Amino acid sequence: METIRTAFTLQPYTVKDLADLYGVHRNTFARWLYPFENEIGIRKGYYFNIKQVKIIVDKLGTPGTIED
Repeated sequence: METIRTAFTLQPYTVKDLADLYGVHRNTFARWLYPFENEIGIRKGYYFNIKQVKIIVDKLGTPGTIED
């Protein structure tokens, strides 16, 4: 089995950017974040800051694709 991962850089991201990295629609991604809202905190503007992105990645795993 071959594993292929896309490169992930820890930086500020929008909901759409993160949803695209995880390969889901932004509404689905928002539902995934719902249980962790208190830990992630409120966005300032359109972007999650680096600390928030780190929490998201810790909870959901590193985004990327896995192929057989």
